[in-house]
Amino acid sequence: MNRGKSMSTNIIDFIINIVGKENVACKEGDLVCYSSDLAPLPETIIATYGVKDPSLIVRPKNSNHISEIIKLANKEKIPVTPRGGACSSHGGGLPIDGGIVIDMTSMDKVLSIDAEDMYVYTQAGVTFASLLSELSRNKLKLGCYPTSAPSATVGGYISNGGFAGIGAPLYGPIASHIMQLEVVLPNGKILSLNNPYSTFFVGTEGTMGVITNVKLRVFPIPEFFKVMAFGFDDILSACYGLENLLKSQIKPYFLSFMDQNFLEIMSKLGKCVPNYAMIIFMALEGSKKSVEMQEKAINKVFSEGKQLPEAFGMEEWNNVHKNVLFIKRVGPTMVAIEVNLAVPNLKQAIKSLRDLNNKLGLNTCLYGLLGYGGSTLTMPIVLTDERREDEYFSTMLAALKMTSVIISIGGSVYNIGLHNSLFMEHINDMKRLEIMRTLKKTFDPNKIMNPGKFTECRLAWLSSLISPR
Repeated sequence: MNRGKSMSTNIIDFIINIVGKENVACKEGDLVCYSSDLAPLPETIIATYGVKDPSLIVRPKNSNHISEIIKLANKEKIPVTPRGGACSSHGGGLPIDGGIVIDMTSMDKVLSIDAEDMYVYTQAGVTFASLLSELSRNKLKLGCYPTSAPSATVGGYISNGGFAGIGAPLYGPIASHIMQLEVVLPNGKILSLNNPYSTFFVGTEGTMGVITNVKLRVFPIPEFFKVMAFGFDDILSACYGLENLLKSQIKPYFLSFMDQNFLEIMSKLGKCVPNYAMIIFMALEGSKKSVEMQEKAINKVFSEGKQLPEAFGMEEWNNVHKNVLFIKRVGPTMVAIEVNLAVPNLKQAIKSLRDLNNKLGLNTCLYGLLGYGGSTLTMPIVLTDERREDEYFSTMLAALKMTSVIISIGGSVYNIGLHNSLFMEHINDMKRLEIMRTLKKTFDPNKIMNPGKFTECRLAWLSSLISPR
């Protein structure tokens, strides 16, 4: 273990008095579990990064609990790291300076559902799977949620931007569905914000405060649902098909794409998948008439591809929450690059990535999602093994180089976390980042909220190896 600063018995007892003994953990086994996310890091890289194990895990039940904990942490200058489902692989939930981890999954209550005014009010630690289940009993649904819904929390998805996922191409990103956010600021103050002010905290990765309760817009379950899938013998045809889809103004409910390497890994793991250079899968929803019209138009748009059997499409839909994690079994560690990329830049990005992979001797597979307004969440994935530390470090450097290449052709990182902090100067909106830095100094002068992330870079020593040129 890379131990952080020890915490006094008085502080631990104070926190126990707030949340109860059963909601506090400080045993070594618990602390180790909270020192990694979806992509575990080798010990040497943890040490190189300077990541410390937390001193305390706290599972609050309400906003007041969090407020009191943060007030104490601010007074004692103890780092605080909010943590949801830990579905990211970019280190955003790693307690880099140790201190307290606030496990938000204990705040998992759906507080109210209003079928008349069409909203749900929920605690931020609820998983999307649980929330969707509750809504379905009322014949309601969310407009946008992540493919990692079984474990991703509402607060975590919002904190990481939530621009791509299921429903995003049709209904828009999560920010457009937030009606109200309750947030605990770094000084412990509880703040309730309505839209559009609530969008300030979208994508801030827990560095500006802890999202505690969320009011989200909901929608009626549609009349009709349809899946479609197309196989392409070459990637260029698939990319042109996606460009033509955007020009047609058709907005699928969900769209994913996967390349031949991704499909081959799935095949090795026992999945029955067709052999194509790229497969595009999509789901449509709406009235029966509107879906049938979209289906006819899509068949024309993707005429260069072969329409695959509906049974394959349904299997893909049923596995949409599992695909990326499923291939992780080969690794057993996965280094995933997540970048925002406009559809017209996709073909150039794929070519550039292939050239780089050939140069580095890597076999990267590609999976991606269509976001809103012609953007994609494009995910080149490299499978590795954190137990072989030299291999892992080389893979991580390669992944950062791939990110650099995509940035050079107009892409940007999906979220920053720890690993992508080198690229924070290349995020979509530098003006917003500068505002965040100013507000961070104002509201969090002691730098206790998820330090080392989003507005600051601890990895400058790597920049000469991988920065965009």
